[in-house]
Amino acid sequence: MAEINHWIVNEISEEVLKQAEEIVNKKRFEKKIFRRAELSKEEQGLLEKILEVYELAIIDLWNSKNSQYTFSVLSKKCSDILQIIPIPLDDIEKIKHILKFMIYSYLGKKWESAKRFLIEEDVWKIKVGNEDSWDRILLKKTFLATLYLLRKNSQEDLNKVIKLINELHEEQKVYEKKYLESVELEFKKGAVLELASFYHYAKSIEILGKFMLEGEPNSERVLSELEYHLEKAIKFCDVSGNFEFFLIFQGLLTIFKKIVFISIRRIMKEN
Repeated sequence: MAEINHWIVNEISEEVLKQAEEIVNKKRFEKKIFRRAELSKEEQGLLEKILEVYELAIIDLWNSKNSQYTFSVLSKKCSDILQIIPIPLDDIEKIKHILKFMIYSYLGKKWESAKRFLIEEDVWKIKVGNEDSWDRILLKKTFLATLYLLRKNSQEDLNKVIKLINELHEEQKVYEKKYLESVELEFKKGAVLELASFYHYAKSIEILGKFMLEGEPNSERVLSELEYHLEKAIKFCDVSGNFEFFLIFQGLLTIFKKIVFISIRRIMKEN
């Protein structure tokens, strides 16, 4: 894998990396031609292992200005792997899978693939039920709001973003206390940190949604507020050891800021 030179990736043999690459290329071709591709248990296990290695390398390179090419290549490879690994049936695992695919597609310069994914794949079927605990409700509704933000086909999508966040404001009053009381003492600190990270995430969604709808607050302030809330979310994930959402929130901060920049350029062209 000459195009990737990173000490974490180098821990995996060239033969294994080549095997994974061949599986990905073959299954992507099958999916393009036949609209589906099946992985054996062994193939999926190998790809999940390689995905984890690539993700660790991405975290290591996140703030490295001298490794942008390697960072982009790793992101593209993660996107390619996630595109052929079956979307999990469990709602929580499904949410993480989809968010990571969207993020890696963006970071790997495959945004058109991500847009098609929102149209073609079964990504919107997330059930929010009365049996869900508050942490699951919070995760599911912030996820759906994020999808509407990323799709933003119309003003209606943005209205749905604000509606979902407003619902969470009201539901917090009903469900939060009961949820925290149900958590065992040894896990309570982790539960509080997790909620805190998602509250900041939800706030960032609300800020960006209102900016897209109303153009307020001004671009400099909205960027500052997005950074504040998502960096808080990232920090709480780091402290609580939530590796997956530490990475997801890092990626969403990059995407959200890019959405603001695109909006600014569009407004300048219109004026």
